[in-house]
Formats: sequence, structure tokens, C-alpha cells
Amino acid sequence: MREHTRIGEAALRWDARGRNEALLLRSEELAAAKAWLAAPPQYAPEPTLLHHEFIKAGEDAEAARTSAERQRLGEMAAALEREKFAQDRERAALRRGQRALAAATGLFATIIIGVTGLYYQDYLKQQYEWRVVMRGSVLTAAQEKEKASKPGSDFKECANGCPTMVVVPAGKFTMGSPESEGGRSEGPQHEVTIAKPFAVGRTDVTFAEWDICVAAGACPKVPDKGWGRGDRPVIEVSWEEAEGYVRWLKRMTGKDYRLLSEAEWEYAARAGNPGRWSFGDDEAQLGDYAWFSKNSKVKTEPVAKKRPNAFGLYDMHGNVWQWVEDPYHHSYYHNSYDGAPSDGSVWGKGGDASSRVVRGGSWTNFPQDLRSAHRNRTTTDFRYDVLGFRVGRTLTP
Repeated sequence: MREHTRIGEAALRWDARGRNEALLLRSEELAAAKAWLAAPPQYAPEPTLLHHEFIKAGEDAEAARTSAERQRLGEMAAALEREKFAQDRERAALRRGQRALAAATGLFATIIIGVTGLYYQDYLKQQYEWRVVMRGSVLTAAQEKEKASKPGSDFKECANGCPTMVVVPAGKFTMGSPESEGGRSEGPQHEVTIAKPFAVGRTDVTFAEWDICVAAGACPKVPDKGWGRGDRPVIEVSWEEAEGYVRWLKRMTGKDYRLLSEAEWEYAARAGNPGRWSFGDDEAQLGDYAWFSKNSKVKTEPVAKKRPNAFGLYDMHGNVWQWVEDPYHHSYYHNSYDGAPSDGSVWGKGGDASSRVVRGGSWTNFPQDLRSAHRNRTTTDFRYDVLGFRVGRTLTP
């Protein structure tokens, strides 16, 4: 408990002062904090997401300092090498004489041929990935119109790498929670209108889907902590990398795949239920729908093993936090949703562009953090084993 409080207070000071690097733990203090996080004492409170971020930021800062020193030494060696290279080049230039013009002309022709070949090589590789590996089958305009007219229907636009998408109906809902439930960060409650149907990933993006993007050279390989890949939700993915995945999917299909807006996420999570969770307010039912601190065995679990919500979406509560598109809006003195759009769109104006909202809670969280209205945030470059994402897609009937 003392370590939880001590590290928690240090993390709060760090967060309140703009996440100043000078307030991070170092050396022995950092090592002690990492050891506490890796093996917390029995009955100790669960570390919060801020605990994880604070300690991870300390690790990153320490690694950066070591890297900077290595870079400085490397730059000194490179400078000496460049000087030697320049002298050698000058001597070679004197020997080349009149042959320089002919050599330059030949080199230019070679570059033109190489660039042209590279363009077609990339194009052919992309076509091979789409047609042979992914086996794409994009909805026609007529098929998309039919799907959009049938909420609850699903589709998948390639055999490998494309998530199964579920059509979510248009509608209205009350976003946020009363102050007695979530405080100012989830208020004020306000009505949001989703004017058109849209599609949402049936599950979080899995390792199987992510690894197709890796094989195509469009996404980085990320670790699985030894828990397994396949149908487990992908983890250790930053917001920027999640954005890269949806851009790749959009490029391959020609369709508007994207991250969900925060309002779309909550609408999809609630599935028409105004209660604390998608099934209502009975916490005893949470284990039927979610992997969280009480049943996860301290790791992620394969997707779609619990019950779906009323829209047919799995794991909207728990397993992994899910990135959304919106920058984080928050004030210690006002309600966080003051000025939020009412049409379900991304709230891009204002907010902290370096931090994005995460929703849903994870395998390490308590029930309070898995509520439909609960919101958290982290920086766009942060990667951890509790972070994943789910995709959305605009329908154009």
C-alpha cells in the first residue's frame, strides 16, 4: 500500500506538471518501482494506468539518455569518417577528369530506370498481397446499400487481415454519466444523434489481422508478452500505429476504414442501454461479458469468448483498452464535455493533441473502469500490454 501511494503521488505530480521529465524516477528508485509493478505484494491495490504510464515513461527517459550518449559518440566517429571520405572523394574527382560527364549521364539513366522499376515492383507487391494473400472482396455499391439497411448484419472485405464488421444503426443516446457516477470527466450528460448507420469491428483487431499488415510491410511487428497471437487482441500498439493500420486497410480496400470517434464508441458500447454497462447496472453480470481483474488470469484472452452486447459487438468492456480518434478534452474546473459536438463526430477542436482517449478498460481493471461512460487517456506514442484498438468504417449507401 505504501509503494502504491508513494508511486501514485509521484505520478500525479508528474501528470499535473505537464509530465515533466525532471519529475520521473531514476536509477535505484526506478528499479524499485519496476520491481513493485512486476510483482506487487499480495492484497495490494491494482496499479492504475497512470502508474503504468509513469513507470514506463521513466524507463523510456533512462533509455533515451543512454541512447543520446551513444549517439554523441557515434556522431563523432561519423564526422571523422565523413572527413576522410570527403578527402578520398576529392582525390577521386581529380582522377576522373573528363569521364565525369559520361558517368553522370549513365548514372542518371540508371536512376530513372530503377525508380520506374521500383514503382511497379511496389504496385505488383501490393496487388499480390491484396489478391493472393488477403483475397480481397470489397462490397459493391449495391451490397453496401443493402448492408446499411440491415442493422446487425456483418461483412468482411477480405479473407485475411480485414476485421469482421457489424452494421450499427442510426439513433440517439445520452452520452456521459451523472456526476455521482463518473464526475466531471464524464459530464455533462448530453444527447448525441448518430444520423447514419456505420460499421464497427465485431471484435478488437487481433494479432492474426495485425500480422497480415506486418507481412505487407505497412505495420511494425509488436510483442505478445508470450501470451500467444492468433485470435488474441493485438497489444503494444500506439495510437499512431493504430492509425497506420486503418490507413493501410483504407488504401487496400478503397473504403473509409478509420478509428471510431469517442461518441461513436460509447454509442456502440451502450447498444441502447443507458446503464453503467451495456447489459445494465448489475455488476454480477460483468463476468459474462468481459475479461477484467477478477477473471483474466493477468493477461489478455482470445476475443469473442464472452457474450456480445445488443449490437453484436464483443469485448466492448475489458480485455484491452481501445484507442479512439479524439484528442483528450479535460478540465479540473469545468465539465469535460462542455462544447462537445452533438452529432457523433470527432471532437478535433481544442483538447490535447498529444494525448488521445482510450475506452473500455482492460484485463487489469476493476468494474468501475469498464463502464460504458468511463474514459481515460494516454499519449499517442505510448505502447503497453493493456492497449489495443477496434476499427470503424463509414457506410455510403
